[in-house]
Amino acid sequence: ATSSSGSQSPGVRIFDGASGEEIAKKVTDMTWRSCSADAAWHAFSTLNRVRIVEIDSDKTVNEFELPVYPEDPTGNHSVHVAKLSHGGDLLATTGRNADRVWDVAVHVWDVNSGELRCTLEGFQEQVTSFSWMPGDAMVATVSKNGPIRFWNAATGKQEFNLVDADDPLLSFSISPDGSRLAIVTESGRCRMWEIATRAFIHSFAVFPGGCGWPVWSPDGRVLAIGTAHGTVQLHSAEDGRLLGTFMTWRNGPLVAFSAGGHFRINGQQPKVQDELLYVVETDAGSLLTLD
Repeated sequence: ATSSSGSQSPGVRIFDGASGEEIAKKVTDMTWRSCSADAAWHAFSTLNRVRIVEIDSDKTVNEFELPVYPEDPTGNHSVHVAKLSHGGDLLATTGRNADRVWDVAVHVWDVNSGELRCTLEGFQEQVTSFSWMPGDAMVATVSKNGPIRFWNAATGKQEFNLVDADDPLLSFSISPDGSRLAIVTESGRCRMWEIATRAFIHSFAVFPGGCGWPVWSPDGRVLAIGTAHGTVQLHSAEDGRLLGTFMTWRNGPLVAFSAGGHFRINGQQPKVQDELLYVVETDAGSLLTLD
């Protein structure tokens, strides 16, 4: 899934990762935020409103207002992050108010009814990121200079937290089976933790600062970590061994692995107005360019 909010036809496009064929396209007046695990439902937002769309049928599943975010008369987005759960029936959001003050809470909404399910609160600073745990029973959050907290998505109660005090973190992600946590730190290391026991597993060197989001392959065996300079490293999740390095466009963020784990897609933002995707065959390390 790729999105564009600044072009002449903003919206989202769905591609087959192997052939490059466009499967679906949705043009919308809202900003694309996230999709369910099967890419069937997508969440869009503008100001303090959210729209859930079924891509295949172009049917609006629901559109509702998020009253915790006041409508911003200046046109700035009140909703900053909106992530659908893996099953697509819940939506977690954080945002900012009309004074552009970032929220210090995460709100969980029922997608079908639009009702607020619970609020995750108690943060001392703004929430910078969050992620759904597989199974959608918990949400993992992180605030600036804070620990990674794990919350019950039904009650809003904090279940436990994980403090990695050795090095400030830049980003994190959870393995597909929900058992491990990968943290990328400011010093340029990836630190692996076992979530259930909160036990440190191992760490390995990646890029010294400026690292992007770590992305797991579907089988949980490989981590892809990229930078804004267009370099991507593939590491073994088991022992941190470097499996390969390749270059993409500068400012090309890592988007996703294919479902089979053999291809990864990297979007790019060149100065010219090209619309390209690069698909890298991760096993062989070759680059397949799609027209």
